[in-house]
Amino acid sequence: MAVRHQPDGVPIIQDDHPMRRDPDLRLLPRHDFATSGEMPRLFSHYEELKRLTQDRVPISFPTWQRGPLDMAMQLRGYEQLVSDMSERPQFVHDLLRFLVEQRMHWWDAYCERFGVTTRHAGIADDWINVPFISPAIFRDFLLPRYLELEEYHEKIWGLHSCGDQVPVQHLMLQLKTLGGFEVNPWTDLEATLRNVPADKFLGVSIKNVDVLLFSDEEIEQQLGRIRRLCTGRSYNVTAQALQRVHADIHDDMRRTQHWIEVARRVLQG
Repeated sequence: MAVRHQPDGVPIIQDDHPMRRDPDLRLLPRHDFATSGEMPRLFSHYEELKRLTQDRVPISFPTWQRGPLDMAMQLRGYEQLVSDMSERPQFVHDLLRFLVEQRMHWWDAYCERFGVTTRHAGIADDWINVPFISPAIFRDFLLPRYLELEEYHEKIWGLHSCGDQVPVQHLMLQLKTLGGFEVNPWTDLEATLRNVPADKFLGVSIKNVDVLLFSDEEIEQQLGRIRRLCTGRSYNVTAQALQRVHADIHDDMRRTQHWIEVARRVLQG
């Protein structure tokens, strides 16, 4: 899929791929580590950053974390892909398997190119969001592919999404190497604590608007609740996906710094 970028660097991924019209895997070429898509641009940026920093700071090459569901959604579109799961399920299985194979092919080339000896990785599928997909969709279409990725990578350290994971957490536990669970703002913390064994790490995320717009009292209430519920558990709290809210970006920066100060007082005090 072609990628263009806004002036501020935000990538816009092609949403009119030929597969939107025709569910035909022959429309998808195999990925080439050196030449496909954004790879030449990534290599160019990587080499330029290395040149500019002169080893004063570590520069790492970005790795393939994106899962097959997000890519299938982008290729086919949400409504078509969900219809495919009912009307042509074998096509969906084949599409997801193909995308996983391309990811493995990419990682093989990456490890060879950079001398990497471990393939541990995370999976990011933003569309794991009930009710946009159901637990049955996760079980039947995604879990087999994730188990393949777990076997390949030898460890899956995290499974990210941008939606409610609670109804599929019991299925996620089949990934035996998954050491931590994400508790994003749409995933209920109390339900997660009931569903996820105590030896699993919890990564609790805070909405950017909460960070940038909450009063001190609201911040303290929110973080105090997290601290109280997670007592005795291994967890962290992350303010992620920070995006501009105020007209002056410096106001956002000041609010973020202030949130960090309040968070340290509440969580470490």
